[in-house]
Amino acid sequence: MPKNSFEPMVVHFQIDSERAVRDAFARYHAELGYPKILVSQEEFPDYVLEDVSGNKIRAEAEFRSSDFVRHNHPVDGCDLVICWEVDEKLCIPTLELCRYIETPCVFENFKEGELDYLPEHITRCVNVATKCMNLMKDTANLTRRRDRRSVCSEVFEEHVKLGRSLLAIKSYSQAYGREGWGTKPVEVTIDVLNTEVIIEGNLYPFNPKSVPLETMKDAQNEGFKCFVKLPHPVKVWSYTDIDTFDIEQLKDKTIAFVKRHGIDFLYQKSELLISSLSATIIALLDLLENTKLYGQQNFSHR
Repeated sequence: MPKNSFEPMVVHFQIDSERAVRDAFARYHAELGYPKILVSQEEFPDYVLEDVSGNKIRAEAEFRSSDFVRHNHPVDGCDLVICWEVDEKLCIPTLELCRYIETPCVFENFKEGELDYLPEHITRCVNVATKCMNLMKDTANLTRRRDRRSVCSEVFEEHVKLGRSLLAIKSYSQAYGREGWGTKPVEVTIDVLNTEVIIEGNLYPFNPKSVPLETMKDAQNEGFKCFVKLPHPVKVWSYTDIDTFDIEQLKDKTIAFVKRHGIDFLYQKSELLISSLSATIIALLDLLENTKLYGQQNFSHR
């Protein structure tokens, strides 16, 4: 175990990863009670150490103790876990570095005025979240009354991480389909982060022989833009203008009919806004059903 000392153990970097844990341990392993590092490697276990009594200790470095469990490391292959913080008690000895090593402060002092109006801002965010959820709920209810075959999913909330544990809502979305369909290809999204309202219908797989180009024209006449959705290595999808493809190149691709509104769209009166969203959803459901691909076959792309 670490020896008592008045000499502080200080590193000039944040310890926020397994690599940083290993760097800190390499700097102070002797002070922490392990005079010799006999083996340091990438494979499990990370170390073979020698303690002050000359015993060989197999040790594994992790950022948090729970990572040892998450990585499915065998308990019988290790004598010690070296981590920055213990967030889960383990059945083997654990060396918690945050109790011995000092790191630079993360906190920067608040600037004058920075905390002004914060309660009002938080209340505003909560009110916006409540209104978005109520809008999705009312739109779903109206759509089901107008189109009694329609079905919809629960509202999906996508979060953006603002810190280690602080989350904010990025968007709200809800998917629609009709009874007997194998998927819900229409999705309504309120993108709070990018200040957009997006209504999208997905046609998959596209078959040039059974879907006339009039379908595309009908969609454009309703104010939708037509895109080909292709897998993207970073994002989930990339949207490419459909006019860049020949008709035969569209075979078995996903076609997206997309209508985007700025956030000002939400400033309409309640009844008009809900009615507009519902009418757009139903128009898309009709458009997709008229292709004969939904409702008669059990295609699914989700």
